[in-house]
Amino acid sequence: MMNEYTFEETSSRTVEVNGERLRRIDYNGIDPNRMEPEVDYCNISGRVFVDEMAFFQAAIDGNISDLIKDKVIERLSERDEEQPQAE
Repeated sequence: MMNEYTFEETSSRTVEVNGERLRRIDYNGIDPNRMEPEVDYCNISGRVFVDEMAFFQAAIDGNISDLIKDKVIERLSERDEEQPQAE
């Protein structure tokens, strides 16, 4: 589902966390169904932290949207694993 979303950086800045330089990225995730008048959609927004150099390389390559998407999917996958399994 998230693979179809388009992620847009709304702002970012470099921060230092435990001596490591990270890029804090605020983003909007745009549901591809938002243009359909009769269909529910769910846009999302949030913040992710990525390695500063990975951010700048993604910017050079034109892949910031993919960098954000991968981080969001990784985080959502972690939450799925944290949920107790139904018996």
